[in-house]
Amino acid sequence: MTSHLNDLQEIRKMMEKSSRFLSLSGLSGVSAGVVALVAAALAYFKREELMGSLVGKGFTYAGKVVPAYVDFLIKLAVITLILAIVSGIFFTWRKAKKSISSLWNPVSKKLVLNMAIPLLSGGAVILALLANHVYFLIPELTLIFYGLALISASQYTYRDVFYLGLCELILGVLGLGINGYSLLLWTMGFGLLHILYGIIMHLKYDRK
Repeated sequence: MTSHLNDLQEIRKMMEKSSRFLSLSGLSGVSAGVVALVAAALAYFKREELMGSLVGKGFTYAGKVVPAYVDFLIKLAVITLILAIVSGIFFTWRKAKKSISSLWNPVSKKLVLNMAIPLLSGGAVILALLANHVYFLIPELTLIFYGLALISASQYTYRDVFYLGLCELILGVLGLGINGYSLLLWTMGFGLLHILYGIIMHLKYDRK
């Protein structure tokens, strides 16, 4: 009886490995979260430098958008995205190498495709908003589209990714109804949640 149960468990593990991308590293989440926290701190101090501590939170000063701050945020966002992607790929590649599994396989291709569709759609929306000088919705929309991307991709990897995506989505929607807390919610979503998720993933899966 015990032998049959062990065989069933082995079959289940094989099926899981063939249908899910299990090389996703918890450390990639931690690294992305740390990068996001540093970026949020830089954004905060730049805002203080340009607008002063007595000004309301956001992109504006006396009701007008501050172009220098917007330009700084765009450059910072691009650098943050690149660093987060590079660090995520590195730690995931390291885990795949350690477990002697392929990083780029049919399952990981499906994961990337399902994640890319919401991200590219969100990127197009954000570029359109930037082109029309509409800035106040962008931080919340990055959380929303990123959350949708994680939820979409979660069917091809750990279930934990679904819950992370759901939390990101909730923060983004919450931000649409609360004015003046974009940076705080963005910091919580991309920074603190990523670090918490990464630590949980690392303890549950990476140390096995």
